[in-house]
Amino acid sequence: MYAPVTPENGQVRLHMLVDQSSVEVFTNQGKVVLSLVTYPSELQTGIQVFSEKGPARLISFTGWELSSIWNQPSQ
Repeated sequence: MYAPVTPENGQVRLHMLVDQSSVEVFTNQGKVVLSLVTYPSELQTGIQVFSEKGPARLISFTGWELSSIWNQPSQ
């Protein structure tokens, strides 16, 4: 998966949504959006951020775990 993203003020802002079968990445307030269907193994539980063709610095990273709608009792 590849899409060119132009930094704004020297930075690229990413919002990533990851669930059991998909990954969506929104860059710079949605100027470039990437969607991907994936079926990882149970051992693939991490996220890796890296840069190609130059240095990069991660300024901040925050993650939240969402509750499944499938585990909720029906009403």
